Amino acid sequence: MCLTLCPEVFDLSDDGWAVARPDEVPAGLEDAARAAIENCPERAISEID
Repeated sequence: MCLTLCPEVFDLSDDGWAVARPDEVPAGLEDAARAAIENCPERAISEID
């Protein structure tokens, strides 16, 4: 789900898991990254301030 909502931030690992790429979310993509976090079906992603 996160790859669909914010492909600029999330990528697929060789093992098939979604991973966050950048250390910081690029400007302008904050809302898309939050939507990806909120819609994660596994609740495996969290936002760190």
